[in-house]
This record gives sequence, structure tokens and C-alpha cells, in this order.
Amino acid sequence: MNDLAKASDWGRRKKPSTCLALFYRFIYDQYHCGVTTGYVGIIHFNLIGVYGLLANLLAMPILGVVIMPAAMVALIAMPFGMEKIPLMVMQWGIEQALLAANWCLTFPAPVTYIAASPKLALPLFGIALVWLCLVKSKLRHVAWPVLLVVSLMMGQGKKPDLIINGNASHVAARQLDGSLMMISKTKNSFVPSRWLLSDGDDRKAKEVQRVCVKAACYLPIKDKRLAVVYKSSAIAEACAKADMVILATENKNPITCPFVFHRKMSKPGETLFYEFKTGNDIPVHYAGGLKTKKRIWLN
Repeated sequence: MNDLAKASDWGRRKKPSTCLALFYRFIYDQYHCGVTTGYVGIIHFNLIGVYGLLANLLAMPILGVVIMPAAMVALIAMPFGMEKIPLMVMQWGIEQALLAANWCLTFPAPVTYIAASPKLALPLFGIALVWLCLVKSKLRHVAWPVLLVVSLMMGQGKKPDLIINGNASHVAARQLDGSLMMISKTKNSFVPSRWLLSDGDDRKAKEVQRVCVKAACYLPIKDKRLAVVYKSSAIAEACAKADMVILATENKNPITCPFVFHRKMSKPGETLFYEFKTGNDIPVHYAGGLKTKKRIWLN
């Protein structure tokens, strides 16, 4: 009994430190979760939440104590038609978690935009993460140099000089200062917004997007001029005024200027060009060996 009392007394004395250890462990876990998802956020979404750790620390207790238990109770109560109250509790918990997340967004510069990373970054990160989690011997530390390499690769992807979406309704061109300028056939800004994110540009699409309502519209691409032709009647004028032409309409007449016949190249995906260097001739090749069918060279 005396030994039991001593053990009980020791347990009571250890409780504060145990609670503190659990708190530290919670912060530690959230930090690692934030770092892990941060890599994916940078690679896939081209952004990272600066206050993600704080948002997780505020939201996770609500998730564990309110949202998930209420969801389980609602699931059990559904066959009896009694799920309304637990679902209301769950809704309240979700609202509180969103409130915490939105509060973090009120801080200065809550989001950092990062340019696209090389395609190899995501598979390397996945392999290193799985290796680190599953391998228990000292060999698990092999993953750390790989994660360091992935970290150095962030935002280092090659940036295209010209981007054309599937039907050429959106076209983006690189300027001499390195930024993108865009013309669009519609006011829809979803595609331009994604392109800006991929470029690590925090500007809004409406700041760089010009809506084209004419048969042909023009924009600079570095030290050259680009035309996007939406009606075949504007082809001759576009060839005279521009260094290169994107043909976004059907045409059966011969064209003598460098062009991208986009309907035959990339539908519904995107076409990226990388080889427009200042002062250089436009990279072209001759389609089918015919001198009257010059096309922009696609590497």
C-alpha cells in the first residue's frame, strides 16, 4: 500500500509535465504536418501560407474535439432520423475553424507566391517522404539530402515565354522586364490567374489581362510583336504588323509569316514556348518542307 501511495503521488506530480509534453508534441506534430503539406502547396498550388502553423494550432483542437465527434454521432444517428442536432454542432465547429483561418489571413502578407518548380520536384519529394517514414534503420537519413535538393528546386522551374491555352482564347507573353502580359477572348480570369500563380506573380488577372474584341489583337513578347488572329480576314494585316502570328481560326490560304496554327497543335491542353531570346530571329521550321508554311518551332 505504501508503494502504491508513492506511485500515485509520483503520478500526480508528473501530470503537469506530461500535459506540457503533450502540448509540445502537438506543436511538433502540427509543425511537421505544415512542412509536409507546405511542399505540396508550393509545388502544386505555387503558394504557401505564412501563418499555416498558427492556423493549424487554432483549428485542430476544434476539429478533434467538436467536428469529428459530431460527425461520428451524426453518422450513427442517421438511420434513426436524429442527425440534425449533431450536424448543427458539426456546422458550428466548421464555422469556428474557418473563423480561425480567416483571422490568420488578416495578418500582413499571409500568403507567399512561388513560381513553378521543376516537374521532378514532386516525385522526388514523395519518394523521400515515403522513405523517411517507412525505413527504420540509419538508411532513413538518406532522405534528408533528397529533401534538401527538393527545397533548393522550389520555384526554379523554367518559365515559358509564350503560353497558349487550348483554343487560344487566352494567350500570355513574356515582357522584357520578365513579367507576363495577356490577351483573352473572354473576361473569364481563371486560366490567367493560374498562369500568374505558376509564374510566382501576385498580381490579379484583371491587372494584366486585356479582353480582345477585334479580329486580331497584338501584344509584345520581349522585343518582338505578337498577333493573335481570331478571324481569317485579319491574317494579312497581322502578318504585316507582327513578327509572329497565332492563328486561332481555320484558314485555307497560304501564310508567309511565322505562325502557330493552334487548332492543330494543342486542344484542349496548353502549349508552352521557351525559345524567344532578345535580338534573335524567331525560331521557325517549315511544315512539310514547304517554304510557304513557316511555323514557330516547338521544342
